[in-house]
Amino acid sequence: MRQYIILSLLLSLCRIQGFGQEPATALHERVYLQTDKQLYLSGEIVWIKALTVTPERTPLSFSKLVYVELLNETTSLQQVKIGLSDGAGEGWMRVPLDLPSGYYRLVGYTRLMRNEGPDVFFETVIGVVNTFRPVSSGAQAVTPTDALALIADRAEKSNTITLSLNKQSFTIREAGQLQLDGLPDDVHTLSVSIAGKQPIPVPGSGGIMQWYEQVKPAKEPLSGKYIPEYEGHIVTGKIVALDGFSQPGTDINAFLCVPGEHPYLFTGKRNGDDVSFYLTDMTGVTEIVTTTAGSSDNYRIEIQSPFIRQHIDRQLPYLPIDSTHLDELLKRSIALQLLPNPVRDTLAGPVTRNTYNIPEPSKTYKLDEYTRFPKMDELIIEFVLGVRFRMRDGKREIIMAVIRGNEIPWITPLVLFDGIPIKNHELIYQYNPHIVEKIDLYMKEYVFGGIKYDGVISFSTYTHSYPELILDNTYQIIDYAGTQPKYNPVYTDRKRQPDFRHTLLWNPFLQTAGESSLQIPFYTSDYTGDFVITIEGLTKTGKPVYATLSFMVE
Repeated sequence: MRQYIILSLLLSLCRIQGFGQEPATALHERVYLQTDKQLYLSGEIVWIKALTVTPERTPLSFSKLVYVELLNETTSLQQVKIGLSDGAGEGWMRVPLDLPSGYYRLVGYTRLMRNEGPDVFFETVIGVVNTFRPVSSGAQAVTPTDALALIADRAEKSNTITLSLNKQSFTIREAGQLQLDGLPDDVHTLSVSIAGKQPIPVPGSGGIMQWYEQVKPAKEPLSGKYIPEYEGHIVTGKIVALDGFSQPGTDINAFLCVPGEHPYLFTGKRNGDDVSFYLTDMTGVTEIVTTTAGSSDNYRIEIQSPFIRQHIDRQLPYLPIDSTHLDELLKRSIALQLLPNPVRDTLAGPVTRNTYNIPEPSKTYKLDEYTRFPKMDELIIEFVLGVRFRMRDGKREIIMAVIRGNEIPWITPLVLFDGIPIKNHELIYQYNPHIVEKIDLYMKEYVFGGIKYDGVISFSTYTHSYPELILDNTYQIIDYAGTQPKYNPVYTDRKRQPDFRHTLLWNPFLQTAGESSLQIPFYTSDYTGDFVITIEGLTKTGKPVYATLSFMVE
């Protein structure tokens, strides 16, 4: 209940301050997205760092998620969520293989920012070249020299710290070292990217310095419609009637379950037909199951997308590609096909956590310690004390004896199967007991999500994936994408395998420890040509840190 109270208070605060006489005191949030480069091939990975700040550009640690979308002029093509810690986080997005060559919009926002509208969202442009598809007509020729000159001119005027190298040119597979000097002593966050120079210009890719000058001021009034994700994910859904028109009564409760070896169960907070589940950490793609419980089995929950339904339309220019770019793009395309899959090799698996901790069971029955029976009711009658099946109103249900003072009443408990609430106990009665590993009994009163249960009985299978359990259409089972897993790259000299990295180094979280100087090692790859080092960061007082430098690999 604590998270419900906190979020309700935050929503009330945003509403009062957003519509009141002192809008300057309302809480507002802005996002900045940094990418490892601005020009990509279809199939490449866009490495992303997200920052949240106030409209005055000072770091803000409030929301725990940033939503990132790749769009063309009107339509969202890719969507990811980035988890935040202390106002900063990292993630990635793979450019679709079938994406045509062109410029695309990269948009970032938090749930809190949706109360101000899409005008305050972060937006930048990236270029994409599909080397397997013809270029759209209408492209205008721009030479590589012109593009590189544009980048160099912008960089020379923007450096806020000193960036140097131990050498000005390198050979393939050679160790190098960056030297940063003049760093502020109050660095809030700092990152580094080393990537091949882009032969084609990308409009509006001025990085943190350009963004710093264009941060949108606070917009009033706030709508107050979207509760900020202060503690983590807010998964939203809608209770819908199976007959298409019945309205759910107030006694209809909503559940969201994350099955697994350590299952998690969440109760939903209702607002009419809308329901919200307040989670904390959910990383990677996780299977979730939703259902309802109450006086009627006529309802189910449909999970809603947390992303924007309709973005503002923006016209994008043509991507200028001509024959002068052919050799560079061909070399990069071949290099991409020789790369290992860093997402598969170096990203952590799904993780789900929440603040709900079920207490230790009153009694656990590990069924391997008992003689197996072919039927579930026989097993329970013989070994599970205080639990029975009975017929009531023509339906089979599980009852459990519990101790309440001097009395031992029989109650109908909450029945869980691999963490999933089961309303039709006939499913348990007909289930194969040889698949069940253990049965846990919780014989005390238990209050969860504002709902009091007289007891809980939990069935767990060996695989923790509810095998052979047939759920009806009041349940919804989906794979839900949480925040991006952490990326843990290891950049070393790979002598026994090809190494054609176009991005030589991506470290979104450099640690300065308050020092004014920092040394950063890196390794070149088998990819030759011009490379650009980009340093971006922000101080605790909201000042940008930026530097860029070019070098050659021969």
